Amino acid sequence: MGEELLFLKVDYRGARGSNAGDDFHELWAVRQALTLLSPDSDLKAVTLEGVAERDSRGATPESWDGVDCALYFGGYDAPEATSIELLQLKYSAADAQRQWTIARLVREKQGRRGSSVIGRLARAWKGIRSARGEKPGLGLRAVLVTNQPVNPGVPEALATAAQGIPDDYVRKPGAQPTALHRLVYASMLSTNEFAAFAAVLDTQGSIGSRFKIEEDTLRAISDWTEMDARAVADRLQRFVHLRMLPEAAGERITRESVLVVFGISDPRALFPCPLAIRAVPNLVSRTGARKVRDLLLAGAQYSCLHGAAGVGKTTALQEIGASLPEGSLLIPFDCYGAGTYLDPSGTNLTFGALLRGAKLAKTLGSRRYLLLDFIH
Repeated sequence: MGEELLFLKVDYRGARGSNAGDDFHELWAVRQALTLLSPDSDLKAVTLEGVAERDSRGATPESWDGVDCALYFGGYDAPEATSIELLQLKYSAADAQRQWTIARLVREKQGRRGSSVIGRLARAWKGIRSARGEKPGLGLRAVLVTNQPVNPGVPEALATAAQGIPDDYVRKPGAQPTALHRLVYASMLSTNEFAAFAAVLDTQGSIGSRFKIEEDTLRAISDWTEMDARAVADRLQRFVHLRMLPEAAGERITRESVLVVFGISDPRALFPCPLAIRAVPNLVSRTGARKVRDLLLAGAQYSCLHGAAGVGKTTALQEIGASLPEGSLLIPFDCYGAGTYLDPSGTNLTFGALLRGAKLAKTLGSRRYLLLDFIH
């Protein structure tokens, strides 16, 4: 008698499918929240289910229906930020291979104008553009993020907007309209507005499952702290979940608020040796720096560039980093710390801090170089 294999078909209708989407939103937001902790990132604030409270003033609540997550770089609100990204997240556990086509992007709910995916994103883009004041389009992006693939016809149609848009595209399309006509009409923007919107609209498809995002998040937490990564991730996700509730609308997630979730108040608890090396413009190439670079490229694991104080060892470090091939990652470990090595309570010269820097160097990038800047 042959064996029978029983395959269970998961029912993703109703609450189960909705929960999968909510879980994806929360995990995506957790990953952005972790970016706030990176000393190399210019990300200053993250908002969920809308934009920062100050930016929403004067606009209807429906203006932000297309914003699942907003990222503020270089500042904490629209007038101050150097750039802003408005993200709409779409996740399907039941049909991960279904493509996002023009038809899906412009499909309206119950025939309501502006209720399509493209319509909600366009309305949010127009609202935040208005809040930008004197720099409406500077550093502004709208992004559709999804685990499903995006049909190649979508970016192709958006690209044609740069070639000019007929004035009648703002009217309801007739039979067999062009893809661009359907997009412009669904956006409810003028032709000039849509041309600017299309230039900053990005579609990121096939970004992976929520389980992959969770795995990456746990790995990132493990790289940064010796705390229980699972416990920290759970606290972060709970923190994000509360920020998605209606009563938290307009509240910003910042580095300080994420550190509280980690149970610490000072970023130095995660990054004990902040870099205090000043960048030197117009570097003059020197033989010693080139030799170290060549040794690294040849596979040498240990190299020592030594010299008396003031001869330019730290400047050589910058030259080495600038001369490495594309795809390389230089991680300086500043033992001197602009003189803070003299502080008996400092961590710059401790063995534990050195190990943490080495661990970070091991886990980042395709090519990794950890260079130590000692003071003699």
